[in-house]
Amino acid sequence: MAGNLVELADLNKFNDGDPEFFLRCAEAGVRKYCGWHIAPSERVVDLRCAVGQMGVIMLPSLHVTDVEKVIVEDRELETTEYEWDAAGFINRNTVTWPRRYYWPVYGYPANRPAQVTFTHGYEDVPMDVKAVILELAAKAIELPASAASEVKGGPFQIKFGAGIGLALTSHQVDRLAGYRIQVVG
Repeated sequence: MAGNLVELADLNKFNDGDPEFFLRCAEAGVRKYCGWHIAPSERVVDLRCAVGQMGVIMLPSLHVTDVEKVIVEDRELETTEYEWDAAGFINRNTVTWPRRYYWPVYGYPANRPAQVTFTHGYEDVPMDVKAVILELAAKAIELPASAASEVKGGPFQIKFGAGIGLALTSHQVDRLAGYRIQVVG
């Protein structure tokens, strides 16, 4: 039997407006939206990655700081056989006749996985990402998500838009655009 996704203590933290709870929730939401951990820098060992049709290996990161090892079909490539980019992709840079762009040395790539050991992520959280996380947490503490669309109290009426709780606003989405991995296909 699976364990609980939340505990009573979590509900109490939510109801009490516990800043640490809301910061962790906002942080998780930003990481999920962006598609990677962003910070801190971490080393990933032997991550299985698909080799694209043109031989490009895409890493789940937009800030790669080192590629230590690339293995394709049980063959570790020399560092002189590929180039990597901080944006998270690896290209073969040696010419192999007749299919000069394909991995590995021979044949057309057909769902061949690669294993990559690499380091990625920012040492410190970028300020614009940090600002979005803090904004989300502060907003969620003040106006947690609710099923209510409006509240009336005496002569006052408040109508809620979609921007309550931990929902990202369009302005925040724009600010996170440079940190979001775009899924193609």
